[in-house]
Amino acid sequence: AMERVLPGDLSAIAKRESIVGLTMGIICGLFGGLISYIFMSLVSVETATLTKLDISKIVFFSIANAMTFSSFCGSIIPQILQKVGIDPAVAAGPFVTTLNDILSSVIYFLTAYTLINWAF
Repeated sequence: AMERVLPGDLSAIAKRESIVGLTMGIICGLFGGLISYIFMSLVSVETATLTKLDISKIVFFSIANAMTFSSFCGSIIPQILQKVGIDPAVAAGPFVTTLNDILSSVIYFLTAYTLINWAF
């Protein structure tokens, strides 16, 4: 964390953070999918076209995609801010948090919408 990041390290950092985000996304997606499946089983939710397993898969993929992209953005945005001349330590916290919240929601719902329309 205390290392100096060189401009050429951007792709390596983005790759490493994306792998970490994907790993976290898979773990959280599995929990989210499992919880949604259990919840739908308890309240007897069933739709005409989507089964409980289908909805659980959609939750899993949506969470995994959103978390992977958020990690990628969190590693890239401070570097972009530094190149623009803005202190990344000051601006990255609130900016990255807000942007990640918005983008994660959009990615989550776009993934769910795409999977529902494509697969079912």
